[in-house]
Amino acid sequence: MSVIGFTRAREPQCSSFDFQEKLLEKAVRSEIRMETIEASLEMLSKKSEREYQLMRGELKNIFKFFSYIFDTIIIFLVSNIRYFNEISILFKHLFVVMLE
Repeated sequence: MSVIGFTRAREPQCSSFDFQEKLLEKAVRSEIRMETIEASLEMLSKKSEREYQLMRGELKNIFKFFSYIFDTIIIFLVSNIRYFNEISILFKHLFVVMLE
């Protein structure tokens, strides 16, 4: 057995001043929240720009390092071209041994 009951009550009425005051308070809170979010985004933007510049600098250093190694290898090969055939045979044997 189920019983359903209804009550009749009058809903509270707010004056237009109360409604406008609550609306204004909500707008002010939203504006403060937006300012906080904007400040956070600006801070993150500056931080990510700094990190990007650091990574870019590190990548330049890595590129310089590999460029130096490549140049050193080229200089070695050019200065020892007469030994190139022997070196290539040595590498071939080395890779065969490594793959076995």
